[in-house]
Amino acid sequence: MAAESLVASDALVAVRQRPLQTLLSLPDELFIPILIHLDIPDLLAVSRTSRRLRRLALDTHLHHLRLHVYIPSRLVPYLSLRPTEQDLLSQQILKSPLRLAHRFHAAANALRLAFARNSLRRKLELRPQLNELIQRGVYPATDARVSPVLAMRCKALEREKIRNLLEQELKGRIWDRIRNAMGRREKDKQESVRVLVSRYSQRRREDSSAAGSMFEKHRRDAREAPTRAKVYRLRLFFERISRSQKVSVAVA
Repeated sequence: MAAESLVASDALVAVRQRPLQTLLSLPDELFIPILIHLDIPDLLAVSRTSRRLRRLALDTHLHHLRLHVYIPSRLVPYLSLRPTEQDLLSQQILKSPLRLAHRFHAAANALRLAFARNSLRRKLELRPQLNELIQRGVYPATDARVSPVLAMRCKALEREKIRNLLEQELKGRIWDRIRNAMGRREKDKQESVRVLVSRYSQRRREDSSAAGSMFEKHRRDAREAPTRAKVYRLRLFFERISRSQKVSVAVA
């Protein structure tokens, strides 16, 4: 049973491969009329099946026959379906029934191109020279033999270098400003301490001078104006003298 199934499968594979082998066994002269009727997408699909069909699908004679024999024969039935000139005029597709010859169109096109060429030449003459562009900094001053990619890389490195220099300069200026501000603050603090010390010492001098003047005033007042104790002693002294005199008079 296994042998019979194997034989049946081989026969089925042979039957399936037989049409392809029969088709590939045809000569190239018979393939060309068949491939003429295929469009470009179909020819592309056929060319991907085998090398022989790829060579035939890319054959110049095949495409020449398609463009000059097969396609015109297919277009003949459709030419009778084209609208007439009157239909085009009525649909306002053609603006005028007058038609110029081909040479007039060619002359008009040549004249238009000549005007464009003259205008472009005048504009190109007004362009600045390369040296002037380099001096202005519009065009980089690099050698013409240098690759554009390398020139762009060099320009990017120059920009990076300039940016680093500017960043360092700005950082230095900022730190200088910070140092100046901190020094100014320290100086202000020192000046404020000095001012406070001078004010305190001046106030102490004023207080000491005021205290000295008050002490001198008290001493002067005490020296000039007698106190209550001195008056009381003087009174006792004079009372004692008066009593002694009275006693002496009484004895006598």
